[in-house]
Amino acid sequence: MRSNVYRSTAYTNEMDKDNDQKGIPSWDGTEDTFDTFEVECYQYRDTVEYGKRYLCGPRIARRLSGKAAVALLGRPQGWLNRNGGVEILINFLRAKVFKEVIPDLGYHMDEF
Repeated sequence: MRSNVYRSTAYTNEMDKDNDQKGIPSWDGTEDTFDTFEVECYQYRDTVEYGKRYLCGPRIARRLSGKAAVALLGRPQGWLNRNGGVEILINFLRAKVFKEVIPDLGYHMDEF
């Protein structure tokens, strides 16, 4: 009987983990979808209880993939654990993933 209780608790914990992921925005680093991702991040942050908003930045960062996830490599642990973590993450991704395109030097050499 005791093992059945344990199994149902474990199953419930797995379901809670899946439900925790629901609503957390994810992004793969595609430039076309960044604006939508940004809006979803702020909407998600606003749905979280004020006292737990410091967790929003790390939760969103955990859901990143592709170029966006690679951009986070080397960042110190806990850098998003604060109330402004979502803004910090958005600004960081905007600066890191969307680097300015450097014009082709060969194109300008033709002018001379």
